[in-house]
Amino acid sequence: MKNLIIASAALLIGASSIAQTDVNLKLNHHFNGAPFNYVDAFTTDNGVKVTFTRVQYYLSGMKLRHDGGQLMNISDTYVLASGNITNYPLGSHTFSSLEGIKFDLGVDNTNNHVGSNTFPADHPLAAQSPLMDWGWPSGYFFFVLDGDYDSDGDGLSD
Repeated sequence: MKNLIIASAALLIGASSIAQTDVNLKLNHHFNGAPFNYVDAFTTDNGVKVTFTRVQYYLSGMKLRHDGGQLMNISDTYVLASGNITNYPLGSHTFSSLEGIKFDLGVDNTNNHVGSNTFPADHPLAAQSPLMDWGWPSGYFFFVLDGDYDSDGDGLSD
């Protein structure tokens, strides 16, 4: 009985040293080194003016590197990132020190073909407006860039 009490106390002390940590992915979007926005025209490397009306993309396959290089797979977490949004909460997780985040661009193969109508409305893989999928189970748009460019060289994106 005495060993059981000592073991229980040691377990409680060990458990209290690991805390819940809120993880927030911060994305700072840039175009050719300038902070991204939907108002300004940007100049490409070859001098063409471009403006954007939409920048959206999916991130999946999340892995958190923590506490000396351990990897925590949070593969059921998806981010629908937008060019004008910086902060994306990734949930609360149990570890002491976050060292990095790994992720894939796009939607994993399993969920890419199930259809956006199978997810609740508040889920990143749910149907979006404007669309981020083909509207049937053939897949999602992984990365969308909409806008204008200077097609006639007059210095204005059209």
